[in-house]
Amino acid sequence: ARRITASLLQHLYSSLTDAILSLSDIPDRQVPALQALLKKARCDHLLSTPGEAKLSAAAIRFLTPARARLAMLEDLLDMSLDDFENLRAGGALSIFSSSEVVKLLEAQFEPSAR
Repeated sequence: ARRITASLLQHLYSSLTDAILSLSDIPDRQVPALQALLKKARCDHLLSTPGEAKLSAAAIRFLTPARARLAMLEDLLDMSLDDFENLRAGGALSIFSSSEVVKLLEAQFEPSAR
């Protein structure tokens, strides 16, 4: 049952991330709603069976690797251009392809901010 649940969550996390990354424009006023959606979509508790101990973060990462991208995307949605650059320089954005990062930057920032 855990593998099936993990597979469904993996699909959910991946689909949500891909859907947001496909947006051509992310107005500032929509960021809180998108972040709330991503936060509510995290259903890691479904991976634990009632009466079992809560799964470790490492186990959750193993079972649902797309969750890391979802969580990072949630944080990226309200970051400044300087914050993006710091993360890029530090290698933290390596979980996204370079084209995904460019597309997200284009969706979030006005051309004059680039």
